[in-house]
Amino acid sequence: MDNTPKNATDFLCIFCNQQCSNMEDYDSHLMQHRTFLNEKNAEKRQEFLCKECNFKCSKKCDWSRHISTAKHLNRTFLNEKNAEPKPLHKCSNCNKVYKAKNSLWYHMKKCTETINNTQTEVQTLENKMVAFDGSAKSMEIITDLLRQNKELHQQVIELSKEPKIITNNITNNNITNSNNNNTNNQFNLNMFLNEECKNALNIMDFVRGLKLTVEDIEETGRLGYVGGMTRIFVNALKDMDVKMRPIHCTDIKRETVYVKDDDTWEKDNQEKIKLKRALKQVAHKNLQMLPEWQEQNPDYQILDTPENQQYMKISLSSLGAYSDEDAQKQEDKILKNVLKEVVLERKGT
Repeated sequence: MDNTPKNATDFLCIFCNQQCSNMEDYDSHLMQHRTFLNEKNAEKRQEFLCKECNFKCSKKCDWSRHISTAKHLNRTFLNEKNAEPKPLHKCSNCNKVYKAKNSLWYHMKKCTETINNTQTEVQTLENKMVAFDGSAKSMEIITDLLRQNKELHQQVIELSKEPKIITNNITNNNITNSNNNNTNNQFNLNMFLNEECKNALNIMDFVRGLKLTVEDIEETGRLGYVGGMTRIFVNALKDMDVKMRPIHCTDIKRETVYVKDDDTWEKDNQEKIKLKRALKQVAHKNLQMLPEWQEQNPDYQILDTPENQQYMKISLSSLGAYSDEDAQKQEDKILKNVLKEVVLERKGT
């Protein structure tokens, strides 16, 4: 897909007015602003972190209020209590160890019964052996008992094989039916995309047609990059007729998605290259609304004003992550949220 801007301002940095020739250079340039804004924002505030409660704040008054709450005091007390080594309870018969005394008590009942039963069986066997005088008749009885035991063991083995055979038959039938259903569903999907959705928008035409406002970039500041981009994408798709949408998800679990690009419906690859390219263009269009927001809020240049704080929040949220790894995670979250809203209900023939 051609990344050449349609006009001279498509890849113009709104922070320093530097002109970029393509999307890759533009993203690389914005990375510098992300780092600078994050460092500047970190210098302005001191963070207080409570590991026990997973609580974080930047104001000392909020911190003082938190450490006096019952939740914090209880968790701190429990952590200190848990740090003390607990006595272990050991079974005198089998040496098994239990943390709770009642668990050992329940175990001892069973363990004692087992030992008693074993001792009884041994005693019974000894009594029987004493009764046998070594005569030929006694040996015949022992041989007969061994033979019966062997036959019983063989029957158990044969019975255990039968459910496996039944299970295999059921599995084979399910696979056959599943393959038939998949073939029917695939046929219906192709008919739906190429016939009923033949007039759907191409993905990049959909992006170019988005009309964003100052409200969109303000909501991005409030919701964060992931929430803001999801909101823009989902709202635009919901406003369209289903058959005009440029994307359709056929399997949300596997995140299988079909995208219309260059007048052709294609299954997007595992990396979702087509959707991620469209997402970057939407983020770029959203960022272009920042100058208009600045005009409406001129006090953003004055430090420590509500407008200045909102400006920092909007800027950081609109730029997204400042590392490739975090950016990848954000894109995956956004696309997962979007696909949930465009799942295609398919019915087999």
